[in-house]
Amino acid sequence: MSVWHLALVPLLTPLFYATSPQAMTCNTSAFILDQDPKGIAVRSGPSLKHTIVRQLSPQTEPPMLTIRQGFGNWMRVSDIHTSKGHLLLAGQGWLYGPTLAVSIYGSKDEPVPLYQHPDTRTRVTGLTKAGQQLRITGCNSAWLKVKDNKTEGWLHPDDQCGKALSPCRKRR
Repeated sequence: MSVWHLALVPLLTPLFYATSPQAMTCNTSAFILDQDPKGIAVRSGPSLKHTIVRQLSPQTEPPMLTIRQGFGNWMRVSDIHTSKGHLLLAGQGWLYGPTLAVSIYGSKDEPVPLYQHPDTRTRVTGLTKAGQQLRITGCNSAWLKVKDNKTEGWLHPDDQCGKALSPCRKRR
């Protein structure tokens, strides 16, 4: 490697880390919003290059699951089950985040804030309404990064409901 190439390493290293996804530990419930007619491909790692470890048959109702880790737009999930409790996958695997969603707790049309970062002290990037289903684009601990048609932001854990069909009412 030439001296010229070595001189670029310190300049490019911050760019690499700034754009590289980091693994984030998560622990929250969600459901599968988009189901392929061929089934749900659960992968061994966070990309399409990883092997399919299990092909789940399509379900009539959105399967529910627990998100354990996020890596970019991919989520490591476990305990995929139907709304009636039938276990579809007991182990863990990876699903593409935007195929997953979360419902919003609260009364219909009640405004719910989305934050710039997973912290209520940061700027509100937008408001969504209770009862909406938002696609998941990331996670950090119990916070979910979500996206609707207008905005993207972090959803507070108290506003999340991992059920697709049952009404989600605010916990007391």
